[in-house]
Amino acid sequence: MYKKDMYNRLLNWTYVAIMGLSLSSCDKDKVDVSIAAPLMEHELSNSRIVMFNQQYEQVVANGKMVTNIVRPYEGSEYFPDRGMYGGIWQAPVWEIPQELFEEGTIDFYMNKAIDNGDQNSLNFTVEEDNTVHLDHYIIPPLLDGSAEIVTTERSVASSSKPDHFKIRVLNLTRKVSNGNVIEDVSGPVTLAYADGSAVHKATTAIPVDNGGSEYIELPYGTYQFKLLTADGRQISGNNIENDNGDNLVISIDPATSRATTQTGAGSALLTYAPIKTYQPGGVYTLVVCPMQFGGTVQNGFVRIVDNIIPINSAYARVQAVNAHIGQLVSFYVNGEELQSNLAYNNYSAYKIVSTGDVKVEARAASGEIIASTTSHVDAGANVSAWLYTNTEGIAELKMVFNDLSGVAYRGINSDDAYYNKQTYDMPLAFRFLNLSADFEQVSFTMNDGKSLLTDNPFNLQYRGYTYAKDESAVYNLEPGKIPVKFPYVYFHFNSTTPFDLFVFRSNAGTIPGVWANDVPVFASSGFVDNAELYSQVGRTVPTYETGYYTLALIGRTGADVPAAEKAKVWKVKHNK
Repeated sequence: MYKKDMYNRLLNWTYVAIMGLSLSSCDKDKVDVSIAAPLMEHELSNSRIVMFNQQYEQVVANGKMVTNIVRPYEGSEYFPDRGMYGGIWQAPVWEIPQELFEEGTIDFYMNKAIDNGDQNSLNFTVEEDNTVHLDHYIIPPLLDGSAEIVTTERSVASSSKPDHFKIRVLNLTRKVSNGNVIEDVSGPVTLAYADGSAVHKATTAIPVDNGGSEYIELPYGTYQFKLLTADGRQISGNNIENDNGDNLVISIDPATSRATTQTGAGSALLTYAPIKTYQPGGVYTLVVCPMQFGGTVQNGFVRIVDNIIPINSAYARVQAVNAHIGQLVSFYVNGEELQSNLAYNNYSAYKIVSTGDVKVEARAASGEIIASTTSHVDAGANVSAWLYTNTEGIAELKMVFNDLSGVAYRGINSDDAYYNKQTYDMPLAFRFLNLSADFEQVSFTMNDGKSLLTDNPFNLQYRGYTYAKDESAVYNLEPGKIPVKFPYVYFHFNSTTPFDLFVFRSNAGTIPGVWANDVPVFASSGFVDNAELYSQVGRTVPTYETGYYTLALIGRTGADVPAAEKAKVWKVKHNK
């Protein structure tokens, strides 16, 4: 086994070599003593190390220093990004190069960047196995002061259906505290959708250290998966996977695991659960284990990619939305049924389609085609086919392309535009549509006519910059006209202040216009799909839940209009 004294000798030899180079140089011709970071390609083994903490940043493999011990944050051959393993917003997975094995074995010695003694060191051995793919999880020192290595097999084979993905749950939870300051979320866990409903019996009540649940197959798409304890409490995710994320979730409320952020806003009333796209052919593990949340160690979950995900060049997703009053409608995509007998004020699940020209038809109960449209759909597109009644009283289909990427653009000018966008993986994002022929133009505002663009205290911000907006997204929307320039309004997830959304009758000369008091306000609580997810475990119901939404003005106005057909703002949620 590799010992600490060899680590110290390596450290001393490296410093001596660099000092020698420095002393032999002169003022005119400086010697560059920085350690090179070549982007070398190595044949990878079937084994990986997974670590979610900064506990063991320096790595020695069979006596070879593979990290950059002298100049941290400058790349090394095996860690070209920063020269060390792990760290905040760094990839937690290290695929072990095949060449590091000697006679099928690697003796690892790992330590902190600055050696503070044996309390920060870890010794373990990895045996080569070419028949299976193995992950070696490092569990940090907890109550007994010692670290653990947990080895588990993973699958790299894609799902049996090419437009699906595979996912499993790996439960490595531990008790992290003897007191009551940090809530205990250890024990069996269940994979759930955003509304708290269980995904599958195979991923329900997964016990600790059982090697992981079986992989299940689901249609590719955008999901906000959650992990629940046996009594239904939510376990926090961690944004360590997202290297271009909102950088907001750095700590949690220890008593509830709800999110706290850099903004100092306190508890958000929401438990952090990132919204991610799961690609066709992808294989994923949601692992839950002890990890760092700022100064707190708590069990949290992270998505781990288990295979090399193929590029999606073949599939898109389409759903039907019925805002057409008066009849049941069946929807067809390229001649195949998407949804039968869809009632007004309802929408279908998504159907995966091949890329290219996509024809959507709306058919009455008699089979008559009452509306149709054709659009070119690229790979990865998310499309809603909205059926509504236009100003001529005729049923019409509009194809609306939704953006579920979480990418917001900022007003920063730079040479390469690197800082001109930011990815947020848990926003409240919504866009507006006017699909009521009774309103020639409408504008949408917050409470008391305040602008969603300039007076919104919940706008996403990052390092002092807010995201790009356009007035056409909220002002003077005409029936059937789809805003396309910066159409989304983005909110932080950390607000605890309720708000309402108002509709105004407006025109080019009057913004926001006259309040349409015949249209009920849309309360922020309308973004909460299942209040019992919180109340049944004694938690305050949040102001809103995050996700991607369309808010459409639908229906009619007038004293003789039936209650079910009266104008209202209708919510359609696009992630699950």
